[in-house]
Amino acid sequence: MYHADRPLNMPARLLQPGWFGCALTLMLALGLGCAASVRPTKHAVVTPVTPPAPSFDVERPFVVPGEVIAWDLTYLGVTGGFAQLAVGEPGTLGSRRVVAMRAEARTIGLAAVVKRIEDLSTSWVDLDSGLPLRSEADAQFGARHLEVATTWFAAERRIDQRLRIDHGREQRRLRVLPDARVHDALSSLLVLRAWRAPAGEHATLTSLGGQRLWRTELVAAGRTEVDGPLGERSAFRIDGTAWRLRTDHSIDPTRPPRTFSVWISDDADRIPLRVVASTELGDVTISATAYTGGARVGAR
Repeated sequence: MYHADRPLNMPARLLQPGWFGCALTLMLALGLGCAASVRPTKHAVVTPVTPPAPSFDVERPFVVPGEVIAWDLTYLGVTGGFAQLAVGEPGTLGSRRVVAMRAEARTIGLAAVVKRIEDLSTSWVDLDSGLPLRSEADAQFGARHLEVATTWFAAERRIDQRLRIDHGREQRRLRVLPDARVHDALSSLLVLRAWRAPAGEHATLTSLGGQRLWRTELVAAGRTEVDGPLGERSAFRIDGTAWRLRTDHSIDPTRPPRTFSVWISDDADRIPLRVVASTELGDVTISATAYTGGARVGAR
């Protein structure tokens, strides 16, 4: 029997205290991390897409048990971060079939001197719906420390969060979700890799990044070639624009949108090869540097 308080057959080298920095969360959260942040001015105004595109949905998430992917993050040509993602073996959580995913990241080099960021995120994702059932995060941002454990009740459109800031008292927050198909960072990656749409097709993805809800408009931009650390590969490009939501689930007009593009290999592995996120100071690029596959049970 699988117990939710321990990972599912995760590679031993990824179980050590680790890394999932805010900028690298961008890669796994489809542009919802702080790397894509543009500092708003006092009178910033946002014009969202109207009407919204159809809700993002796939028949099944793309899951590769035993898979390990590594990425580097660069800014202005300087490497400032490193991340790894590991996918466990299928198991059960209650009556649901799940897979555990663990992502770790950290700042390195000069970026670590400026601010130490270490982040560990784990999600238990429903293999049938692709939605998270439970997620945990342990993050260090400079001198600040945050622990968040989230239990998802998709059918009831709510979550139960338990937070601990700077090792203080545990706080509990109950939140209503805008709809029944809200993802976290890691489940977002699974459904994004499963999406295959003709060029020009639009879709909307709603996700939770830490304590913030986001609405992301996705556009299938078609196929192209990507040359990087994993060699030259054909890739499927997706462009995204993410808006932060207010507590009433409307778009926050004081926060500018965050834009990004992601290239996913157009082959059986569907590796997230590259992400480019735009900021007011230049582009942040996240590139896959290593990949170890496994046995696929996801979308075909």
